[in-house]
Amino acid sequence: ADLREGAIAETDARGYLLYRKPETEFGRVIGCGASFANANLEGSDLTGADLSKADFSNAVLTDVNMTLTTMMETNLDDVLTDEPVGKPMSELDPPLFDQLQEHIQFVETAGAQGLPADLSGVDLRPVKTMANMNLAAIRACNTTFYGLDLRNTELQGANLENADLRNSNLEGLICEVQTLRVHGWQGRFFATAIWGLRSSIRRADCQPS
Repeated sequence: ADLREGAIAETDARGYLLYRKPETEFGRVIGCGASFANANLEGSDLTGADLSKADFSNAVLTDVNMTLTTMMETNLDDVLTDEPVGKPMSELDPPLFDQLQEHIQFVETAGAQGLPADLSGVDLRPVKTMANMNLAAIRACNTTFYGLDLRNTELQGANLENADLRNSNLEGLICEVQTLRVHGWQGRFFATAIWGLRSSIRRADCQPS
């Protein structure tokens, strides 16, 4: 579920449209035992809400105001917040873009130069974009790609098992797999990856090889 509101527009004195950032407010709501599993609550206001025993498993709780929110015995398994998931980029050695350059060189020279990158368990959200990169055969198990711009990225043969690709832009993505099941995107290299309904996959090439 995605509980964020759509765009809100209003006209100014000159007749121009002005867009306001919408906010979802749950203040003073009693949600005891409610299920918010897999919900996208990004930017919501949970101030003062009683969410005891609620289920937030796999929910997105980024940029959320939780002042005075009651969450006794609340299920927060695999919740995505503003805190890094797994390894932060600051701990990568060599740094991320050095690894990516080595990996691209490795792919383009068929292994003669460069080194393959392993970004497993890294939270890549601060990058914002990895568009137009050749990341074929990259290893990125349990990696967080949430919200990234991955347009026209080449991921043939990549191992993205348990990766989080929700809310990402996958337009033009090239990701050949041996087997493919549409709803779960199950395949040899994409088993259990999380794609999410808000991911843009227009013109993505995900045909079985």
